[in-house]
Amino acid sequence: MEILVIDCTSGNKLHFMEFVQPILDAISKGTKAIVVHYSKLSEKHAKNSDAIILTGTSLADNVYLLHAAKFNFLKNYKKPVLGICAGMQIIAKVFGAKIEKRKSTEIGNTKIKIVKDDLLFAGLEKEFTAYALHNNSTTIPKNFELLASSKKCKVQAFRHNEKPIYGVEFHPEVGAKKVLVNWFKLAKLNEN
Repeated sequence: MEILVIDCTSGNKLHFMEFVQPILDAISKGTKAIVVHYSKLSEKHAKNSDAIILTGTSLADNVYLLHAAKFNFLKNYKKPVLGICAGMQIIAKVFGAKIEKRKSTEIGNTKIKIVKDDLLFAGLEKEFTAYALHNNSTTIPKNFELLASSKKCKVQAFRHNEKPIYGVEFHPEVGAKKVLVNWFKLAKLNEN
């Protein structure tokens, strides 16, 4: 199995350690991880992968939104995808949703409320704590459904109605790691 981890950060080494490395650490030893910075991304990378994770970024790093067209291949991609924070915003933009600058930033441990049961949240309470770090939010793209929200952010998680494409605004690689483990199971990447 091969998972493509798309680094959506500015390329800063510290940001890599914060937003990419925890994802790599969570991937089981039997799964090969290929990391590609979004600026070097090609459709060939996606074609050769069994699943994709689009990482988060720091609060001030929004340059990835200027390059959302690089991700248009997601419209035809049929394998599992997980977008985390910035990655979720990229998915939303590719599928026609709006990215909105928030009036208030959401930073730190946040209560996430599950609004629709999904295997992504298996084993979690209807309200769980996750780490959030964002000043943008997204609307729900066409053919997606809302899975979770928080007090400050209406869309904390969504899923495509027909494809295994998920987005979470919070950071499961930091807190609520059960969500990341559940996605690996959905993607059939980690069997533990």
